[in-house]
Amino acid sequence: MQGVIDQVKGKYLRCVLENGDIVKIHKSMFNKEVTEGDVIKLTFEFDEEGTKKQREMMGK
Repeated sequence: MQGVIDQVKGKYLRCVLENGDIVKIHKSMFNKEVTEGDVIKLTFEFDEEGTKKQREMMGK
């Protein structure tokens, strides 16, 4: 999924995604300076180990 940086406010970037959703992302997520108009790629992946720990904390 891609998004375009729509606005930079302090340490946060407001990004408009391909589907029109808007997300805020902390600038520290990027290893270089990004600014309004830049295109970013977003990826999501399932964290099996993190899920296991979360379920243990929840008592499930």
